[in-house]
Amino acid sequence: MSAPDPSKLDLPQILQRVFDEDRGTLRTDATANISNVSISVDLIPSEDGVYIADKDTGYKLVINADGSINTGTGGATTPSIQNVTILTANIENMIVLPLNTKRFQIRVRDSIAKLQLAYVLGDSSLNYITVPRGCNYSEENLNLTTLSRVLYLQSNKNNTIIECVVWV
Repeated sequence: MSAPDPSKLDLPQILQRVFDEDRGTLRTDATANISNVSISVDLIPSEDGVYIADKDTGYKLVINADGSINTGTGGATTPSIQNVTILTANIENMIVLPLNTKRFQIRVRDSIAKLQLAYVLGDSSLNYITVPRGCNYSEENLNLTTLSRVLYLQSNKNNTIIECVVWV
């Protein structure tokens, strides 16, 4: 017996015809034409390998088995350390962060000196973040893939060593 013309059936009737209740699956020999309908699909991430990916980069947001989303930023496990010595007080210096930096932390090794940090060339004396002596400054959940990976720095003291830990 052939199925009736789908245009005479509503959505629940169409789905009822193509669903095999004994197996809990859609019949492979059935066809259905459904349009302008909102359909919800329940997936089991651990079994279905569910993820959202950027079509250009292939970067994946993985959906974990508990339903949470792994943004990939927590996976930054490769730290590297850069030390920069600011020889002259109040003169701008810079640190270039590696490509794909996910997180960084910066501080002054000398407990007497303070650090002025900016993201724009020339701003370390005008528009900056002050990192007081004995304190750290950090940024996380980054994905630095562009040229804006430079930190501009000044210290109020000669021969100041700046410590920067970077995770990629």
